[in-house]
Order: sequence, then C-alpha cells, then structure tokens
Amino acid sequence: MTSHLSDHALATQDIQVSSSSGSMTVTGNRIFRTGAEAGLQTTNPTEVHLSFEIKQPIELSNPDAEKTETTDTLSLGLSADDAVEVGLQLLMMGMEGKSDIEIGLILERLSHLFGEYNLFSSLDGKN
Repeated sequence: MTSHLSDHALATQDIQVSSSSGSMTVTGNRIFRTGAEAGLQTTNPTEVHLSFEIKQPIELSNPDAEKTETTDTLSLGLSADDAVEVGLQLLMMGMEGKSDIEIGLILERLSHLFGEYNLFSSLDGKN
C-alpha cells in the first residue's frame, strides 16, 4: 500500500503539452511524493507525481464507453531518480542566460526548499 509522503502546491505559468494528435495548455497545481508504507513492498515505480489543470478541457473518445468523456486534468508520474534527472536538466536550461543576481535568487530558493523538505539533515548525516 502506498501513502502520500509529502504534498505541495505547484503554481506555474502556462505550459504547452503536445503529442502527435494535438496540443493543450496546462498549469501546474500540485506536486506530491508517494511511497510504500513501512514494511510493505510496492510494484509502482512512480514516486513523484505532478498534477496539471487543462485550461480548455478536451474530449476523449473511449471506444468502450457509450459517449465521449471530458477531462480537465493531466498527471505525470516519475520515479525518484527520473524526477532528479529531469529536474536538474530543467533547472540548468531554465537558468541559461540569467544574470548573476537571478541565479543567486534561484540558489537561495533552492536552499529554502532543501530546508522545507528536510534534506539538509540527510546531507549532514543526521538522518
């Protein structure tokens, strides 16, 4: 059985999501991490989840349903390792072209997030 380990609001600007069948605009609204309860195994490798609101809900056709369904949410699930890799790459690309002052503010925010997520204690070997 899995449970929520942490849950945080996620406020983003418009994000464009595209596929071969179309595109949509979404905004982030939540990020959360799940994990197995102590002593229990899980077969679900997705641990980090992002939830997005679709700005203009889309209709999905389901051949098994009698009618089309409308969806207004989109989710992305990642393993913890993939979340770190994607996060680092996005961070570096987002920081390209920023001034030293802007980079300093980003690093300060990152430091605050380490504290918020209680990661400093694990870096100090206290955990």
